Amino acid sequence: MVDEATLREKQDQELIELLNEAGANPWHRYLGYLAGALVVVRLVWGVGDRGHTSLVAMAASARRARGYFSQAEPRAIGHTPPGALMAFALWTLVLLVALTGWMHELDAFWGAEWLQRVHEGLAYALAAFAVVHIVAALAMSYAQRVNLIKSMITGNKPA
Repeated sequence: MVDEATLREKQDQELIELLNEAGANPWHRYLGYLAGALVVVRLVWGVGDRGHTSLVAMAASARRARGYFSQAEPRAIGHTPPGALMAFALWTLVLLVALTGWMHELDAFWGAEWLQRVHEGLAYALAAFAVVHIVAALAMSYAQRVNLIKSMITGNKPA
């Protein structure tokens, strides 16, 4: 006889699989790999860039994050310190989600429940960070009267 907790866990897993369909839906895998590849391209571009979107400039901005909220800092042309930290966090999470997803395909990790939990946890963290990023970008756009969403797409931000 199956106990109630085991049955509920099985039902929860079936619901997750139905909603996610990671195993049956190759687009889940393809989009994950594409997201990881786009982050790698952005990081390579950031290494070669010498402007305010370079990884060096962003890292310098991120190092100022601790004092950012306690002192008035002039409007940044590039990333604000919290924005730079968020970009690094988002990129790291995308790469980790892609990596753990890829690991599912390896024989050594096939069916590893712990890996599935890590992958799901990272995906939920990525979603939460993305929501915070969007809300912060909209709030700062409003507060500074600058279209930051447009700036993220075009790379041009008024001083």
